[in-house]
Amino acid sequence: MLCEEQHETPSNLYSSRDVLDVNEKSGENPLPTCMENTASEGRQEEGSFFQSEEIQKEIEELRRRDEEECRLKQQFVRSRIDQHLIQNGGDLSLLLSQHTVPNEVKCVQLTRFGQTKNIQSDKVPLPLPMKGDVLIRSHSCGVNFHDTMTRNGILDNWVRSTKPPFIMGSEVAGEIVGLGKNVTDLKLGDRVMALPERKAWSEYVVCREEYCFKIPDQMSYHEAVALTVDGIVSHSLLFQMGNLSPGKAVLLHSTPGGLGTLVTQMARTVPNTRIFKITAERMNGKHVESSDHAVHYIERDTDYVSEIRNSYPHGVDLVLDGLHESNFHRDFNLLSPMGKYVLFGNRTTNGGLFDTAKSVMVGAGKSNAIETLRGEQECLWLQPA
Repeated sequence: MLCEEQHETPSNLYSSRDVLDVNEKSGENPLPTCMENTASEGRQEEGSFFQSEEIQKEIEELRRRDEEECRLKQQFVRSRIDQHLIQNGGDLSLLLSQHTVPNEVKCVQLTRFGQTKNIQSDKVPLPLPMKGDVLIRSHSCGVNFHDTMTRNGILDNWVRSTKPPFIMGSEVAGEIVGLGKNVTDLKLGDRVMALPERKAWSEYVVCREEYCFKIPDQMSYHEAVALTVDGIVSHSLLFQMGNLSPGKAVLLHSTPGGLGTLVTQMARTVPNTRIFKITAERMNGKHVESSDHAVHYIERDTDYVSEIRNSYPHGVDLVLDGLHESNFHRDFNLLSPMGKYVLFGNRTTNGGLFDTAKSVMVGAGKSNAIETLRGEQECLWLQPA
């Protein structure tokens, strides 16, 4: 029986002893499979460890180079500021107290007049204040119609005579971090809104002291910058050019954006002022008034002349017109004696507008009291005799 079992055993199979004998004769040390896998994993871990050490060394070397480069840049910019202070005077201690003083600042430049695509971001050296200047760290910049006219190169002789590229922007709000020599009314840390000469779209802005205005503590930077250009233009239209006083009537055509809002709000501060706003919005024939009955909204396509005459038979005292369309003749005839007609906006840059205004006045036999305000807005001031 035993012989039969041995005979049935396959000849290609060896007992464990036979395997040991063969390994001993060949000089090899037998290792279990699990031990071989463990050794392989150990070698991989050792390789990964050395590889991670090399990566860590490379990272540390890159960090060291970056720190050295930053140190050299800081040394350069602080040396530049020190030389500027020696030559021009001033106080830049708040700027220098920052952990990192920028050598270059981000800005938005106009590369050529025309399309929006010509407005591009760039970097320029940190501007420094000269005599009578302040350095402002920007917190909020505004975009207004003034910037659109600048982009198109149609604002005034300054724009047409200036060759791009130059930094755009006409209004900014931020914190004063540097003072030029002889600055007396402002101090470091003051929160201001400012009117730099087309240099507002930048991280740091230099502006003349007289064009900076302190911001109340309860007002945010965004709110302040919204008041800068539109607020000054609104005040100029109503009080400097329009000479608005209590008990007067104002006709305002649909002026969009912040300018129309601020004109309305400022006019409502004058007691017993009546404001007629001609709007392009459809009101289904309804006449809408504000809650205090100070503002009366009328559709542009309606016979607003008759409606205003019914309320004010003598006409309105001030017309603010940024359209100059078919309404010009009707609105001009709505003026009361010694009333004022103010045209503003980019349409007044066209010489044909002044010719039209003069012809209307001459045809009506009225005095040619004409004044043009060129600055934040183009305006024409007409006063019938």
